[in-house]
Amino acid sequence: MKRVSSILVFAVIGFSIVFLFSSFAMAAKQKPIKIVFSNYMAESFWACDVDKWFLTEVEKRTNGKVRFDRYFGSALTKGMETLPALRSGAVDMVTFAPGYFPDELPLAGLFNVIRIPRTIESVAKNGYQMYWKEHEISKAFEEEAKRQNFKYMYHYSTEFLHLTKKPFTHLSDFKGVKMRSVGLYEPRHLARWGALAVNVLVAEWYEALSRGTIDGIGIPRNNIVTYKLHEAAKNISFRDGCVLCLSTGINLDTWKKLPKDVRDVMEGMREEHLRYNVEYNHKTWNENIRVLEETGCKFADVDPKEQEILWNDWIRVAIDFWLPFVEKKGVGAKGEMVLNRWLQLNTAKGLEYWRQEFTK
Repeated sequence: MKRVSSILVFAVIGFSIVFLFSSFAMAAKQKPIKIVFSNYMAESFWACDVDKWFLTEVEKRTNGKVRFDRYFGSALTKGMETLPALRSGAVDMVTFAPGYFPDELPLAGLFNVIRIPRTIESVAKNGYQMYWKEHEISKAFEEEAKRQNFKYMYHYSTEFLHLTKKPFTHLSDFKGVKMRSVGLYEPRHLARWGALAVNVLVAEWYEALSRGTIDGIGIPRNNIVTYKLHEAAKNISFRDGCVLCLSTGINLDTWKKLPKDVRDVMEGMREEHLRYNVEYNHKTWNENIRVLEETGCKFADVDPKEQEILWNDWIRVAIDFWLPFVEKKGVGAKGEMVLNRWLQLNTAKGLEYWRQEFTK
């Protein structure tokens, strides 16, 4: 009897140990994969809401297999720290502006800082086409990102507007005016109309407008209310084209470690993200228009012909300045291929047509 009891005791102990180790193993197996995510923009910026939607949906659709640690408003990476952090793996997933890194991402700069498309829908749809559906062109962007050790996940689209202290209705109104302008290409574009480019950091936008350090600013439309700039300048003048304003990438080493079903979910949401991004941008803009109107901000009656000239001149900037830049970076042939297709998608005319147009 004692022997049977001993056997039962050992059996129970053995079963308990096996159960305990099995529980530990299951817990370890079920522990979510942590992905550190960073967006340097203010959390109130509309794109951060789109980020939150995407990250939350991935967590849901993978049944909790992944969990995102989320950081906004430069809490983890400032604007110029984004690509180095993404490349090194210091942060797993980062929303950044490719135009901040022209030497590392010369091809991507075309979509981020050269404002050729005229609607948010067209830049979003055609950007998606270029990055993932154009075979040789898409491969060029994939290789450019791979050299920086990341993979593109999705992009944001927005429209730029000129917010000015006085209403601008003709291009001649830019002459001698101080406009906030950054990067390699925006100053070139403004110089055509005699504007004086002034570099002003994001945190200084409001004060610069209030004090008259600048007379106007070209800005993504939904940033006007976010940064309260409508309190300092009351006129929305020329429209200034559309861009893929931000891109989100994931570190390649992080990506390779993710289970295939998680990767499939994330890549499978790209088109859905495209639609959500456009719809949410419009929704936010409609809400912002109400705020602008209530605070006395007005839309200037811009001359349509001169608006057309300003839009088209971004193409001239791409030909005269962006193409020589990518040539110096050793990707001139790819640059011509990319610009030609981008022009075809957005204007129905190719590169040679526009070259001839600007030599008339």
